[in-house]
Amino acid sequence: MNIIDMHCHILPGLDDGAQSLEEAVRALQEAKKQGIDQVILTPHHYPDSDMPIELIFQTMKQLEDAIQENEIGIKLYPGHECLYYTDLPEKLDKQEVLTLAGSRYVLVEFLENVHYREILYGMRQLKEAGYIPILAHYERYRTLMQKGKVAKLKDEGFLLQLNFDTVQRQYGLLKKNPYLGDLKKGYVDFMSSDCHGMKYRKYFIEPSVDWMLQNLSAEKTKEILVDNPSKIINHIY
Repeated sequence: MNIIDMHCHILPGLDDGAQSLEEAVRALQEAKKQGIDQVILTPHHYPDSDMPIELIFQTMKQLEDAIQENEIGIKLYPGHECLYYTDLPEKLDKQEVLTLAGSRYVLVEFLENVHYREILYGMRQLKEAGYIPILAHYERYRTLMQKGKVAKLKDEGFLLQLNFDTVQRQYGLLKKNPYLGDLKKGYVDFMSSDCHGMKYRKYFIEPSVDWMLQNLSAEKTKEILVDNPSKIINHIY
């Protein structure tokens, strides 16, 4: 499979991810080895962020030049991972914040101790504004660990992204990883690395992909890793 990673922090020097061009190149070399050939770059955007959009495109161009020079063979697309705040739809409308790959899809995160009603409100607000919100690393939110909460989000048609390393995580000796069940139930729409370079959350997706191929159908695995993120890149809604 030609896997598409739709959430990572490897644009050098822009957030808490890769801090140098060399580190970003090494991360992408590792991504290529593990079957990834397209990446949506999603540096953090916060309410008080003053990072010019132009800087993201300039830095992406530098990384694209380094990819070509090193013959890595990965295609890059711009984006943001947005911490939700009430003015976010307006900022998106003004193109002061990036959607994913120029589409209507928006990668949105919340604080880990967020109330469930705030997640619902934020996702609904973005949807009503004409965007398609994707809840980033939904496994982080304590409120969604309550029974039935994830199912309610899916009932509303919201899209969920799970980090690859969550599949490999252990939740105590007597408690199974609950997110494996979510994958089997069809709740997960996207898997991504959330890679932060070579020092934190490096590319290491192969065990998770192997688990998916052994426990999900080949069609479902491809849907999560390739088909759904392809809809973002090709602006299919």
